[in-house]
Amino acid sequence: MSSITNCPINHEKFAKWLKNDAEINEWRRIVRIDDENILISKFKEDFAQNLHKSIALIPELLDLKIIQMQYQNLAITNKNAQRTKNWYQAINSIVNSSQYQAELGKKRVAEILAGIDSVYSILETILWTSPKVFDPYKPHAGEIIAYKDMLKSMVDNQDIFTKYYGNYEDRKVVNHCPGATIAKKMLTHAWKVCTTTNLK
Repeated sequence: MSSITNCPINHEKFAKWLKNDAEINEWRRIVRIDDENILISKFKEDFAQNLHKSIALIPELLDLKIIQMQYQNLAITNKNAQRTKNWYQAINSIVNSSQYQAELGKKRVAEILAGIDSVYSILETILWTSPKVFDPYKPHAGEIIAYKDMLKSMVDNQDIFTKYYGNYEDRKVVNHCPGATIAKKMLTHAWKVCTTTNLK
């Protein structure tokens, strides 16, 4: 797809469309406009770089054994929780318990939680059967396909689309998830924890 540089959109009109049609009331940055898509993000341009620095302060977030342990502990206390939601709460609890130790500021915590939210959005889309933590479960064939397709798209030189908001002036408006390398590792761990399977 070629980038469009000579056909800028009316930003005021687009902002009204986001609010009234896509029901997005928060600020969004236009990342790119091409022949087919308008790529938007709630993150500033330096988000991905800052996210790598912030994640480095909490290595537990990328430690599969710690994530599994926290997931299991939470599952025991809420046996009716969906697996994806339980993973999300487990990851958030790791961030919360590490804030003081890693001397994280509010900004860095917010960056990490925003990245986790994006991965959670992807995970929810992939595991669409919504299994609960103690339900007998085997990944649906469609879930496996969705997971593998998503992993293929998660490389640093490509964009990850996490949500489709509708069409604006004949272009799809899609949400952008930066930090592909971290997102891929977190999603891989989330899949292993939620499905107890290991796919590549």
